[in-house]
Amino acid sequence: MFVRSTTSVCSVSGTSRWRTLACTTPLAVLVDLDGTLIGFAESPEQAVLDTEAIDLLVSLGNAGVQVVVVSGRPSAAIDAMRDLVPGAWWVAEHGSWRWNGETCARPATASAVLDDLAATLQRLPAPPGTLVERKSQSLCLHWRRVHAADRAPLIEATEVAFDEWLEEHPSFERLLGVEMLEVRERSAHKGLAVEWVRQQIKDVKLIALGDDVTDEDMFAELDDGDAVVAVGYRCKQHRADAVMDGPHEVRAFLRWIVGARAGRDESLPFTPMTQVTGRGRHPLVVISNRTPTNDNGRAREVGGLVSALEPALRGERGVWLGWSGQERS
Repeated sequence: MFVRSTTSVCSVSGTSRWRTLACTTPLAVLVDLDGTLIGFAESPEQAVLDTEAIDLLVSLGNAGVQVVVVSGRPSAAIDAMRDLVPGAWWVAEHGSWRWNGETCARPATASAVLDDLAATLQRLPAPPGTLVERKSQSLCLHWRRVHAADRAPLIEATEVAFDEWLEEHPSFERLLGVEMLEVRERSAHKGLAVEWVRQQIKDVKLIALGDDVTDEDMFAELDDGDAVVAVGYRCKQHRADAVMDGPHEVRAFLRWIVGARAGRDESLPFTPMTQVTGRGRHPLVVISNRTPTNDNGRAREVGGLVSALEPALRGERGVWLGWSGQERS
């Protein structure tokens, strides 16, 4: 049996709804970096916060908004930016590293099981420009600087290496990003940032902006009174309250929030969307009497039914309920 969570139809999300949200106190804006607040660059070192972006985030903070930068970048890269925006909170490594200006939450230890995968990648033929990025709970291979003619063999070899490793490590998942592939622990996702902010700011309203699949974990944790802004084409736009083309529109919107909180009557710099809302934790629920077992010695069940359902469950953040037939004393 398949069950979809009940949703409610939102009224037209016009300027008045956005102005009310923008002027709410307390309000937090959760914004991704690469592809959202700033454009993509040839290397992580070139993808920096420019003066305009820094001034904009400072202006948001001065307007009473809690700025939370939520990134998948390594913690060391985010740590180097913290002093640029006084009062901002920072999230790195897809939510597993979090800084609120006073305390830092981070994984107790790095995922040592990733060492074997890192060694496997080191043995692959790597054309010039290949970058392997290690984080505490994930491993990422970038090919943005690899010549176009050399990419296909590298991507294919990386996919094979990742998939073979994942068969033995089901607590990890593979993510396809912008000119990169990443393996990360399923428990390390940007949805953690939403829970973390709510724990520290009572009754806070949230506006979250992001551009790819990792940001959808953050979007899925928002309530109907919050707002989702999908940037570009990689996010599931039908779940968004607004869609923006790129960093230019994102910055215009953030400036609009500052103006709205100052009492300025300005037009929205984007067209709001009207759609069905209802951001439940599990919008798709599959219920069966029995579920597949993995008593064949494999670490992960790979039968036909699992192969058919898994993409839908993953894509919809679904859950499969049932009994495996196994008993434990």
